[in-house]
Amino acid sequence: ANVRIQSVDGAGAGVCPGGNVRLTVAANGWLPNQTPSYQWMVNGSPAAGGNAASFTVPTTDAGTKNVTVKVSVTGPDSTATSNPVAVTVKPLTPPTIRFAVAPATMPYGNTAALAAQATGSECGGPATVRYTGEGVTGTAFDSKALAFDMSNRLRAQSRTVRLTATATDQKNQTAAANADVTVTLKSEARRLDDIVFPQMSARVNNCAKRVLLEQLTPMLRNDPQAKVILIGHRDEAEKGRLGSKMDEARVINAAAVLSAGTGICPQLDLSRIMWKAAGTDQSAETRPALCGTSTDVKELGRSAIKGTDKKVQFRRVEIWIVPGGADMPAGLTGLQAVPEKDVKTKGCPK
Repeated sequence: ANVRIQSVDGAGAGVCPGGNVRLTVAANGWLPNQTPSYQWMVNGSPAAGGNAASFTVPTTDAGTKNVTVKVSVTGPDSTATSNPVAVTVKPLTPPTIRFAVAPATMPYGNTAALAAQATGSECGGPATVRYTGEGVTGTAFDSKALAFDMSNRLRAQSRTVRLTATATDQKNQTAAANADVTVTLKSEARRLDDIVFPQMSARVNNCAKRVLLEQLTPMLRNDPQAKVILIGHRDEAEKGRLGSKMDEARVINAAAVLSAGTGICPQLDLSRIMWKAAGTDQSAETRPALCGTSTDVKELGRSAIKGTDKKVQFRRVEIWIVPGGADMPAGLTGLQAVPEKDVKTKGCPK
């Protein structure tokens, strides 16, 4: 016998892990009554199951595998070993992903479409992307899903949340990227309860002072950029030279309580007060601050609100606080600066 190997075919240019590489040896030189035996070798070691003319190379692990085959029969010149054949198993690498949210800062109420760029590797195949994080549904981010302190809109708020995009390829390999989104919630004008007055009176009673001094003033101190809006009203029965000016007089007295700077009155800069005299216009919802039977508030007889007074809610001053940076209340027009001379003349009303 004179065993010769002509070729080993089937190596190809490379394969991904788990791919099929089947090598076949072409050999001759033995007698008709002889049967050749085969032993395939991988990196110098006998390969399990490598005992035929064809052999499937294991491709579980990445790297280059040097494969040879020995063909043998009984007798002289009865063995031949092939030259090494290199079988390259390509690496299985995870996908790559890039992720950013635009815009990265948005006001509360806005939404953003999520669109990460994911690229699968040669052996991993195409990748799909899944998004997670607070405010995420499918491929969208909705800022309205974020929790803010809606009970305190006098201060601006912001929250930064981290969103994650995860790419998964056909081999279940993953890669993730994060993107931060900042959601801002502007401060918002707030309306307090109205301070109310007896008929034909502009005197700020003790119940009204409680609203101005114990509720409004601390808010103004906490926000030096905040402004206050005072809107005076009178009822239809308040007429004549004195009665027709009750809406204006009530605002001036309220402004004096806030700004006089003597006695119990704080010293609010008058530039922070805007006002309007609305006359008998009652289109704005009434919100009377009534102390009722509270034992903490004592009123002089002429300043007390009678329980039988059915129109007291119309004799009022609306009070708004507008934090720094907040929009003015919708629909409020005709606001102007308070008459400084008239307010200062009042001093701190008793």
